[in-house]
Amino acid sequence: MVEIACHTGLLRTLQTAERLFPGVPLQSAPALSEFDFGEFEALTHEDLQHHPDYIRWLMEFETMACPHGESRPEFIRRVRIGWQALYSLWTSQPKSNQTRERQVIEKAALVTHGGVIAVLMNDWFPGDRDLLDWQPDCGAGYRIKFSSDRPMLVESFGARTV
Repeated sequence: MVEIACHTGLLRTLQTAERLFPGVPLQSAPALSEFDFGEFEALTHEDLQHHPDYIRWLMEFETMACPHGESRPEFIRRVRIGWQALYSLWTSQPKSNQTRERQVIEKAALVTHGGVIAVLMNDWFPGDRDLLDWQPDCGAGYRIKFSSDRPMLVESFGARTV
């Protein structure tokens, strides 16, 4: 049974965490939110296909930030830092408010977004796939087990196979 369910603070991840893990304590990790598309947020490719800034961003996707958003390197750095902070917290939770003794969380869930999942999976399993090939469809994901801080892919549920 999951001991803690983490979400990004955005409504859809909070609601999903509540539905998947009723009664489980929830934790917010905003650093694991999806890519910040800035001015492009909530717009489709069709909406933006003639927008000069969008066309330029598509051509320089690897390094250029979206207007008032973030770049791919900034996003990857944020996700990596956010994951390290969350993992450190999970592996050293306080046993109670009265003691400084720590207790490791054995089973945790992370409800996040496809881009975040792709970054984490690509870091944990380098060379297995291209970054975006790890990005699952909505409602799909992976179950990972960590042993001695090393990740092991246990299950893929509804996620694309390459």
